[in-house]
Amino acid sequence: MKNEEVQGTKRAKEGKIKNVIEKVSKWLSLYNGSGNSKKRISLDDGAKEVGVKKKTLYDWLRNLREGKKLGFDFHKKAEEGIGVLRNFIAKGKSL
Repeated sequence: MKNEEVQGTKRAKEGKIKNVIEKVSKWLSLYNGSGNSKKRISLDDGAKEVGVKKKTLYDWLRNLREGKKLGFDFHKKAEEGIGVLRNFIAKGKSL
């Protein structure tokens, strides 16, 4: 029996940075009432609309903000997995 089967769930494939940015942007737009409807919805409802758990969206948002602060090149690394950004942040904080 594989380790994933013992735990009951299998980890989803790591998302690309460009997709993470799109999902976080949409989530925040829904919360801020941007777009056609101008109707604000809660962060929980926005997460459901985007199809990602709110905790994950918060984590991604924190990583995006920290990466920007440390000078991560989002355009050059857009096709990379989010783990590349996390590693960059970890190395930047250790300096």
